[in-house]
Amino acid sequence: MTKLNENEKRKLIMKHYEFPINLDKNLDEKTANQIYSSSCADSISIKLEIDKNIVKNISFNGSGCAIFISSTDLLLEQIKNKNIDEVLDIIENYKNMINAKENVKDDKLGNLVIFENVKKHLNRAKCASLTADFIEEKLKKHSS
Repeated sequence: MTKLNENEKRKLIMKHYEFPINLDKNLDEKTANQIYSSSCADSISIKLEIDKNIVKNISFNGSGCAIFISSTDLLLEQIKNKNIDEVLDIIENYKNMINAKENVKDDKLGNLVIFENVKKHLNRAKCASLTADFIEEKLKKHSS
């Protein structure tokens, strides 16, 4: 991915907030998993299907702040059609980046690198990692 300046990052965040690619307004909330923040209004229903260890048919519906919705949308886009090990590697690198840890492999993150400055705004770190935490937990349970 080409290095984006701060203005380009903001535009990409707003694009995925206003027009999320993986939004499914007809998502059946009865069969979807619920993700919500205990500290703000971020809340989504998410559908995650795994077929032969490949993440398939992943979508969401809900509401929240720009960081939450756009990071969810970009994460789903990044992990779609990847095997569980690849997805867990992407999530590990993404969470390391958000939490200002070492050994982040940017090449694994694609457009998720636009959230690299979230580490400077700790109140937004939870927004950016809520969906990643859920997917990581779900995939680890599936693998065990």
